[in-house]
Amino acid sequence: MYVNIRRLALASCIGMLLVVLAGVVVTQTGSGEGCGDDWPLCEGKFVPDNTRESITEYSHRFVTGIEGILVLLTTIFVFKSIKSFQARFYAGSALFFTILQAILGLLAVKNDTSELVMALHFGISLLAFASTLLLVLHLREMSQQPTTWNQRDDKDRIVTMRFMYLVWGALIYTYVVIYLGAYVRHSNAVSGCGDDWPLCNGQWFPGFTGETGAAFIHRLGAITLFFVIAIVAHIGYRHYYKIASIRKSSIYIIVFIVVQILSGALLVKTLSFHQVYLFTSLLHSIFITALFSVLCYLSIQVWLWRKVK
Repeated sequence: MYVNIRRLALASCIGMLLVVLAGVVVTQTGSGEGCGDDWPLCEGKFVPDNTRESITEYSHRFVTGIEGILVLLTTIFVFKSIKSFQARFYAGSALFFTILQAILGLLAVKNDTSELVMALHFGISLLAFASTLLLVLHLREMSQQPTTWNQRDDKDRIVTMRFMYLVWGALIYTYVVIYLGAYVRHSNAVSGCGDDWPLCNGQWFPGFTGETGAAFIHRLGAITLFFVIAIVAHIGYRHYYKIASIRKSSIYIIVFIVVQILSGALLVKTLSFHQVYLFTSLLHSIFITALFSVLCYLSIQVWLWRKVK
């Protein structure tokens, strides 16, 4: 039974990643209204019309529906068979955020939802994915170490509260930058700086107004995030090298923030090439999803290894 739950959790994690990417495809191809304001049907039909927009939107709904079932089953089996508080928390969080993102998606279909809400929809999807990934990692650690996951002797708790707060702050700030990026995408402000990078329309400071301002603010947030992540990774790797989970997470986050920024530059440079632009958009979304998820894991780890007075 335990092995089956692990497999089900892994399937939910993979499925949630597909949901995130499918949402990006819907946005980038302008297929959000491919089924009109009808839900769960598509223009009143079980089988959508043979158009790119309707098929893309309906495929996204189909994948989301299957994923909802997987997450529900995973949550039921986890609560039924596993007593770990962490496992139940992650499974419950995945179910909650999956339902929440579905509600936001429904509102987007039924109403003229603002870019602010649609940006939040992407952020909720990342929280849902991170929850499923944390569940997968937790179940794997439980299989390798039968003791309770958060059972640490006081002598083992060596992470300072200052570093823990730094990691948590980095996680929150990352979410803010992700929200800014999603807002830029949903408000069609991606081209606000043209295809210039790192300059914005040939300027270092183009101002903060209009689409140009939105794109520029996101870039400022991203470069600031790089320095924040670099500090976290340096401290985590240098001072907590002996803790494998913190050491590895520190390496992953610096790699992901670098490739995320590079993929952002590639995204800008491919604005005029629609097919390539869709690929670079997916690449950009994958890297930020990976960065956010590893930061979530690192945030849990520094809390478990924190110093106890």
